[in-house]
This record gives sequence, C-alpha cells and structure tokens, in this order.
Amino acid sequence: MISNKTLLIVDDDQEIASLTADFLKDRGYSVLTANSAEEAKQLLDTKNIDLMVLDIMLPGENGLTLCQRVRQTSKMPIIIISAITGDTERIVGLELGADDYLEKPFNPRELQARIFAIFRRTEHVETAAAPKAQRFEFSGWVLEEATRHLKAPDGVLVHLSSSEFDALLTFLKSPQKPISRDTLGRVLRGAKVDSHDRSIDILISRLRKKLAQTDPNKDFITTVRHQGYLFSQSVTRV
Repeated sequence: MISNKTLLIVDDDQEIASLTADFLKDRGYSVLTANSAEEAKQLLDTKNIDLMVLDIMLPGENGLTLCQRVRQTSKMPIIIISAITGDTERIVGLELGADDYLEKPFNPRELQARIFAIFRRTEHVETAAAPKAQRFEFSGWVLEEATRHLKAPDGVLVHLSSSEFDALLTFLKSPQKPISRDTLGRVLRGAKVDSHDRSIDILISRLRKKLAQTDPNKDFITTVRHQGYLFSQSVTRV
C-alpha cells in the first residue's frame, strides 16, 4: 500500500510541521517530525524513513546541506519546501539530489499529490520488475530494474536518486527516440511540467554528469529542439 509509509517532516516551524503531519496522518501515512537537521539525522539513523519533506531554512545546519549529506548514502526520496522565492534555491536543491521542490505556502493536498506520485512510480517499478528482473546494457553500463542499481563499465555502482533512476529507466525503455518534458513530468510527478519549471532540465543535467564520468566526450542524452530529450546509445535488454 502506498499509504503504508513513514514520512519525516523537517521544519523549524513547529505549527506548520504539526499541521502537515496531521493532514498526512489522516491520509494513512505514519509521520515523524523534526525541527532541526540534528533531530532529523537522529531519526534517520534510528527509524526506517521512506520519504523526507525538508525545509531549507533550519537552525544550525540548513536543509540543503542535510539534503546533500543524505543523498551521498541514500536513495530515499526528498521533497524540499521553502519560503524563499526564486529559482536559485530550487535549482541548488534539485542539483543536490532532491526529487521535488515546493514553495511555501503550499496546499497540503499538493504535497500529498507529490508524495503519492513518487511512491506510485517507485512501487510500480518494483512490482513490474519483480517477475522480469530486467537488465539494460549500454556502452558497458548496466542498469538493473529490480535492484534499482546502475553499474559503470568499471564495475563501480553509481548512486542515483529515485528521480534520476526513474528518468534513466524511461530513456532506456525507449532509446534513440525523443521523450518530451511533459512525458518525463508525468513519469516523475504524475503531471505535466510547467514551461517555466526547470526541474526536469536540472535532473537531466545531473544524469549527464554521472554518465559522463567514464567518457566525458560521449553525449548519452541529447537535447532535441522542440521535442525534448533523446538517449543516443543503443540499449540491450537482458
């Protein structure tokens, strides 16, 4: 069940954290709250957290630093929330590995929809992958759908966030064909992407950097004008 998940809300505004937690609990989620990065780290170390909703402005260590720290060792989905308007924090948060970003004040139903979309796509992949256990091979790389692992040509596992994995899997299932930003938005969020929303572009940029580590001159994902993005390499399903 998608609702049978444990969420961690990290926000120094206790009222917002409490109200958001109550709303999500009423929708069937188990919800923990933390008012600082230090409290969040203690819960992350001792509890099984399925998704974190993380405010940027925290006392002490800020949310962006915590996001980066968590992403170094975990694929757990992270949704960043912030009262700071503008693109800078959004771009930085997504570049550090956040799966989504919401500006405060936000409608709790919008947050619920974003959470639901993340869990729906990850559970769909796990359910679909279990009987088939498909592997995708390209240019010496191997992506395993069942384990959600990406292995570089030298055998080293390359860490991918939940959104990065799902985007790459989408490309590998339709190689050498343009995929629109709207299609990627529906896969990653369950909705079309606003024309001014750069989150998909930032995600693709992160993927490009990770794939380029073994061959900086090879462009795995190319931009197709007015159509979206295209995975340029041939792919073999095993």
